[in-house]
Amino acid sequence: MLMMQNLNPDKTEIIILENKLDKPSDVTSMDIVPDEEPIEIKKWAKNLGTIFDSNLSMSENVSKIVKSCDYQLVNMWRIASKLDRKQKTQLVTTLIHSQIDFCNALLVNMKDCDVKRLQKVQNSATRFIFGQRKRRKITQL
Repeated sequence: MLMMQNLNPDKTEIIILENKLDKPSDVTSMDIVPDEEPIEIKKWAKNLGTIFDSNLSMSENVSKIVKSCDYQLVNMWRIASKLDRKQKTQLVTTLIHSQIDFCNALLVNMKDCDVKRLQKVQNSATRFIFGQRKRRKITQL
């Protein structure tokens, strides 16, 4: 028997993990605790800052990482002229690589398009360190 106490319905999220081959579930809510309001089933749920979707594709999580890293890189470019290469490397390690590395074991079987998106972030971070803009190829750095 599943025993849960003191669930906060505002913070509790439920997802149904589905196989791509199965037909999608049409369940929209679930009663977890008797005599309480049913909890809506979501397409994705967040745990420890990582976003899980019903197929465990991790695309939503990659989108969050890319968006956050792009934001950080834009702000770092604003102060780039005042930093030397060592300081830029420290910033990239702290603000970019740490986000990509967080829970990276969950990204094992992700789609090629998501891998390319993360690679673009890493390439942008490398360009920032070397002070190069978008047109220069990474292999030349």
